[in-house]
Amino acid sequence: MRFATVAGSKLVLASLITLSLATPGLAAEQTLRPGKWEVLTTGSIDQAGQKTEMPESRAEMCVEPAPETVAETPADSGCTIETLEKSSGKLVTRATCGEVVTDSAMTWNDESYESVSHMVMTSGGQTIMESDTKSTGRYLGACG
Repeated sequence: MRFATVAGSKLVLASLITLSLATPGLAAEQTLRPGKWEVLTTGSIDQAGQKTEMPESRAEMCVEPAPETVAETPADSGCTIETLEKSSGKLVTRATCGEVVTDSAMTWNDESYESVSHMVMTSGGQTIMESDTKSTGRYLGACG
């Protein structure tokens, strides 16, 4: 397994955890179960009509317990995270950072999770890149 593949999987899982934690009221009531998780990530990138499938990546990683408090996105960052739907074991969000918009949906329970995201990057009103990512995870047990 290449380092870039593992790093990409960690980024996907970290992003999902961050989205769930950055949503007001969600961190205290719903988080991904701490412990060792196996994560499978697939996706594609479309630039100027040329679609490229990303290689499937598989990694194991340790998820630490959620912090008591979570830093919010700074107001001057130009980024916003909007919660579109929130319920027990489900979160749908839209993150906007300048001309990049990412719609994400995640469902989870104590043993597994699934997330999908669609990102659109524009410049001057024209779409310059789109990507779709799917990540699934299954709980393996305690870390260590």
